[in-house]
Amino acid sequence: MRILVIGLSREFLEYLREFRHIDRNLEIHVADEDRRHVEEISREFDIPSYVGNLTNYYFYSRDIDISRFDVVVVNHREVSKNIAACLIARYFGVRVVSILDDHNIGEILKKAGVIDTYIIGSKAISEKLSSELYGFDYISIPGGGYIVNIDTARHRNLIGKKIGELFEEEAEFKPVLVVKDTGKLVLNISIDYLLEAGDKLIVYTKKLSRIREILVS
Repeated sequence: MRILVIGLSREFLEYLREFRHIDRNLEIHVADEDRRHVEEISREFDIPSYVGNLTNYYFYSRDIDISRFDVVVVNHREVSKNIAACLIARYFGVRVVSILDDHNIGEILKKAGVIDTYIIGSKAISEKLSSELYGFDYISIPGGGYIVNIDTARHRNLIGKKIGELFEEEAEFKPVLVVKDTGKLVLNISIDYLLEAGDKLIVYTKKLSRIREILVS
């Protein structure tokens, strides 16, 4: 997966570095206006970088060639530049995730079709970004842990695998149920259950990072 991050923050790139340790196929590029900042980040993280005007069409089309990316994550805190980058990325048909501070702006951009989704900046950004990049839904539950929905329609590499092959009876995982594409629920699933096309696997886990590892393995 090739990702372009527009607008730099050290905290955010730490999350991406964590993802790259898990997914060796994750290719990260960064773009910003501050040359000194970009060069520093590029050296530290050893990733390709671009410096230019973040509201300029030709910076994205010619200098970056934005159409070659699978996902563009717009992380600029200046709203006008965030929106401009989102609009240009959408023009080129790229999947767009915007990091914002305002839920209302996110909803407007999403309903207008400018972005695919947005994340409100918080301490949980790593978990939310995992969900968007690796294609699973989750909810946090009281007392700790997560209920995760893994859809085989988005992860066809899981079709034909047994539950036990994926989770290896790890203590932090507990398969809850499978929802068939007909809507039928399969309860009390065992480690020998064979995942089929259209299945949605619902699991409990204490660590979302392990879900990422399973989905990219």
